[in-house]
Amino acid sequence: MERSFAQPIDLTCVACGQPFSSDIWLIVDAEERSDLMARIADESIHVVNCPHCGTPHLVEAPLLVHDSAAQTLIFSPQEHRTTAESQEAAQQLGQFLISRIPVAERQPYLATAQVVSSKEELRRVLAGTAVEEDELSLALRALMEAQSADNIRAVAATHAILGTQDALDQLDAYVTQLRQDHHPETAEALAQRVKLLRERPSPALQLIQALLEAASPEERQHILQDRAQELTGNEPAVLEALAEQAQRQQLDAIASDLRVLRTEVLRQLEQSS
Repeated sequence: MERSFAQPIDLTCVACGQPFSSDIWLIVDAEERSDLMARIADESIHVVNCPHCGTPHLVEAPLLVHDSAAQTLIFSPQEHRTTAESQEAAQQLGQFLISRIPVAERQPYLATAQVVSSKEELRRVLAGTAVEEDELSLALRALMEAQSADNIRAVAATHAILGTQDALDQLDAYVTQLRQDHHPETAEALAQRVKLLRERPSPALQLIQALLEAASPEERQHILQDRAQELTGNEPAVLEALAEQAQRQQLDAIASDLRVLRTEVLRQLEQSS
């Protein structure tokens, strides 16, 4: 079953006034349609020409790009849409794509799409020339993906910048900006996360943070042995959730380190039982 998907729309030419119909691509599978990937690269994916006079028309539409080889899913929202509308569009397109992928081939990365702000940024991301996100931007993305209080605090454990007053002040300012820009749902979601960040983390998460900040594997082992009584048994699940999150962001080295730490914690739990 074809994974790429186009939707027919009716247009009226701004030059000659003649009506015409055209297909607008909403999902592009990289393996399936290299020709459409080329159109994304030259930013003509949503440009259609009037069949009567040849006048080009730029159509505003969302676009979901799937690359199974790179295990990436990237969503470019339609311009002039609210955050809620964009999220709904991303969810609908994502579900449609997943429905066309055999169950045996469905992978965890399909659950979360990387969101870009424009077709230009999409082009740069696909070309590998996008500007690398700063530390706070990476932390913010991970923070918004976290869905529970423990996962939010766990994100803080792996992104030390979220523990600084300056970062918290910047996030508060961002909440204010989101409200001014009429994005109340996103603003409230971020405000709740910032509130949790300001609270003292649980002992289990404090221990995970200490382990992650250890300067060497030897120091990590000493911390595990000296603080074994603080282990609650929840640490492996939190570490696995963090590893999956890192993998979704294509931070494979960090995901690998987190799973090594998870194995060490499991071993210590077994020894302590």
